[in-house]
Amino acid sequence: MPNIEYSELLCFGDSITVGDNFYFNTGIYIDTLESVAGCDSIVKLDIQVLDLVELTQEIYLCNGDSMLVGSNNYMLAGNYIDILQSISGCDSIVYTDLKLYDNPEINQEVFLCNGDAVQVGGSVYSNPGIYVDTLSTSYGCDSIVYTSLKFYDNPEINQEVYLCIGDTVQIGNSIYSTPGIYVDTLTTLYGCDSIVYTSLKFYDNPEINQEVYLCNGDTLYIGESLYISPGVYVDTLSSSFGCDSIINTNLILLETEKVYESTKICEGDSITHNLGIFFNPGTYTFLVEIENECNYEYTLHIELESEEICRTKNCKTYIPNIFSPNNDGINDIFQPFSEVVTFEKLMIFDRWGNRIYETKERDPFWNGKFQGNECIPGVYVYMIKGVCKNGDKINYANDITVIK
Repeated sequence: MPNIEYSELLCFGDSITVGDNFYFNTGIYIDTLESVAGCDSIVKLDIQVLDLVELTQEIYLCNGDSMLVGSNNYMLAGNYIDILQSISGCDSIVYTDLKLYDNPEINQEVFLCNGDAVQVGGSVYSNPGIYVDTLSTSYGCDSIVYTSLKFYDNPEINQEVYLCIGDTVQIGNSIYSTPGIYVDTLTTLYGCDSIVYTSLKFYDNPEINQEVYLCNGDTLYIGESLYISPGVYVDTLSSSFGCDSIINTNLILLETEKVYESTKICEGDSITHNLGIFFNPGTYTFLVEIENECNYEYTLHIELESEEICRTKNCKTYIPNIFSPNNDGINDIFQPFSEVVTFEKLMIFDRWGNRIYETKERDPFWNGKFQGNECIPGVYVYMIKGVCKNGDKINYANDITVIK
């Protein structure tokens, strides 16, 4: 009886038939078969079933690219299943998760200093403008870069700096302490060069000599110092520019001025003064305060006038100094008036001293005429004689003006 042995590789899901039996699992199988001659033969079969191959893959592509899986070409993102044949002739299942990288568009605004340049990919730009470049991302995909290139100014600054004598100014890393014109190159906020032209000048530190007169009891302020006594003082003050100034002050104290005035009054009369009204004789002393001037001591001494002078003073008379003889009924005559004087004579003289009018009437007056004719307008002189009630004789002489 012949023995037959052989091995068989099967794909997962396949089977093999031996006689009336079929096999699809891995194992060793023995079958007795009848040959065509009617004899039995023993068949020993070693079956090996291959595992089912399943492949899962995650694929990233750039937008616009594609991939081939078996005979299928894919370019859209998604999940795909393909059945392929392995080198053993068995089927294998491929699961593909296809993803696409973005092709980014980048907009950038770039500021440079004048004279600088920027590199975008393989391109170098040194002029202002808008540039478009296609670059490769880290995944190897294209990206579009839009560059707006602008340039900062490299400013030139002109400045005039004033300092006090002895002070310094720092410009960048340079320190200056003497007048002059200086040029410095500094870095701006954006890192660009700027040229600074500095004209450095110095204020004077003035020294002032002054002589100040102070009223007794007053005070003098110089800065924060207060002085009330005469002497020479030295103060250091700050000027309007913030610099030191030396003030040399010779302070002189004025004594209180004394003013004396004497006058006389008649019995029963009074004196009206800006310091008051005084009715009685005596000596009056006041301290007078005057704005912006020193105070002074004022003494007013009042005595009684002699009776003779008082009698004359009491002969009060009103004599006008102008009249208009034009027959309008107003101020047409020149006439003296008094309640205590009896007038005895009135005389009028022209400018050359010629007497043109005279009267001895009790209430004398002049109508502005000479020998019946109207006098020309002008200045004339009058003389009036009379007797006061107290018996004193009086004489008045002055100008009288004639108008029309």
